[in-house]
Amino acid sequence: ALLLEPVSLDAKMMKVRWTIHGVSREQDIPVTIKWDELSKKMTIDSKFDIKRKDFDITVKKFLFIGVDEKIPLTVTFVLGEK
Repeated sequence: ALLLEPVSLDAKMMKVRWTIHGVSREQDIPVTIKWDELSKKMTIDSKFDIKRKDFDITVKKFLFIGVDEKIPLTVTFVLGEK
């Protein structure tokens, strides 16, 4: 994922660019942001869905069992100095 805009501590949404299977898409995702004063690191947590068709992801049925079009994702970004 690539963050497309500066992030502030009070942000509720964040614009990112995902590249999956060679397909890039921009998406606004909901975020919860925390700042740790001791480590000087920002942690960004998010839960959201992507659609398989947006990234040309196909899954063949197995014994009549299919896969939902939406894929739930949970991501954590940790930003700070090394």
